[in-house]
Amino acid sequence: MHKIAAQTGMTVTAPRLYYEVVPRETGNVSFKVINDSKTNKLDVAVTLGDWNYDSLGNNMFYKAGELPQTCADWISTDAGNIFTLAPGESRVINVRMTVPSTLDPNINVRTAMLYLTQTNAVENTEKMVKESVRIGVKIFHRIPGNKNYKINFNSLSLDKKRNALKLNFSNASNTWVEGTIYSDLFNSSNGSQAKLQDISIYTLPGDQRFVYIPLRDDLQKGKYTATVMMDTGDKENLEVAELTFNYE
Repeated sequence: MHKIAAQTGMTVTAPRLYYEVVPRETGNVSFKVINDSKTNKLDVAVTLGDWNYDSLGNNMFYKAGELPQTCADWISTDAGNIFTLAPGESRVINVRMTVPSTLDPNINVRTAMLYLTQTNAVENTEKMVKESVRIGVKIFHRIPGNKNYKINFNSLSLDKKRNALKLNFSNASNTWVEGTIYSDLFNSSNGSQAKLQDISIYTLPGDQRFVYIPLRDDLQKGKYTATVMMDTGDKENLEVAELTFNYE
């Protein structure tokens, strides 16, 4: 079970909800929300918004209906607009998506954000402030059918100021793509090898992304060949790039 824990005591068991539903049909996905506090009740408001990724993979947030790929107005829950959890109580929230009869065929993936916001702020006596929690659960929709995974590596370069490899790639798929970037260095000066930090990526169709892969602090001077690979779970679409550079 994947958990996201909020600082003041609310936990949800799913950071993302995925739907593959045809027009005029309804899909249901559930997750659990937990009040981790042993002493305070939790009043939670349910709202919706839009979101996407920027070129660095950061989440960007918008009002519901603001983006062309929004599906916020398709969403409803069995929790209503607000619900209460007693100390230690949990509740399963069913999120229903009702897909309209006509859709723009140029939009492969639609998204929304389901927000759970604590409305009864709890006083922190140590910090002399009142604290509340807000958690967002991402919602994804696509029409069922073949998933054509296609990640294009556009460039790989050395960013000396950041002491990192700079990878630019694009998602040319018809679906969301999640994967991991693996990077290795080969020092042709002495024959040594070094593995760099693995980086998890999440993208939507049409995304253009820049990823900075930090070089190791203990990297020795020399001539290197960097090999960067992205694994999306699709064995037929393993994208690989190489770069030769001098590290001084």
